[in-house]
Amino acid sequence: MIRTILFAAFAATLFAQGHQIVRSDQGKPIVDEMGKLRDLPDDERVSATRRLGLQIRQPPASPLKEGLADSLAHLVTEGDPVTETLQEVATTLA
Repeated sequence: MIRTILFAAFAATLFAQGHQIVRSDQGKPIVDEMGKLRDLPDDERVSATRRLGLQIRQPPASPLKEGLADSLAHLVTEGDPVTETLQEVATTLA
């Protein structure tokens, strides 16, 4: 149930804002790691997703940061994330 609610909130926010990843050298390591998330087993994917959320939150607000958070929000709904992981990504997106 919480998963459905969070997904609906993410989707509404994402479609309303229409964010895209802004490419830069600063975001490249994060983008590269996000590209590998689908290949990880669920237990590793959970910790990698949480770590990415924390990394995305560190730099000051920018279109790059918003695009990365947007992409992570899409990826977190795949697989079987735990509630804490969904919360980390929701906090990153906020």
